[in-house]
Amino acid sequence: MPTEYLRYLFGPEVDQALITLDAEMDRKKAGKASELMDLLIAKDWKSLFHITDVQVTSGSGAAVS
Repeated sequence: MPTEYLRYLFGPEVDQALITLDAEMDRKKAGKASELMDLLIAKDWKSLFHITDVQVTSGSGAAVS
């Protein structure tokens, strides 16, 4: 997503937010702890939608477990 569009949506503070996100992603990739990334990464994403029978499919439409 273009940074200019993000600035339009969220204001100039979005630049610092993007710097922070980039730094935290680098920390996580390096195997270091990142509370921010832990909060943003949904480990049990199915529970977020409250759908009782979630079926994940591949790009071809085949069900994936």
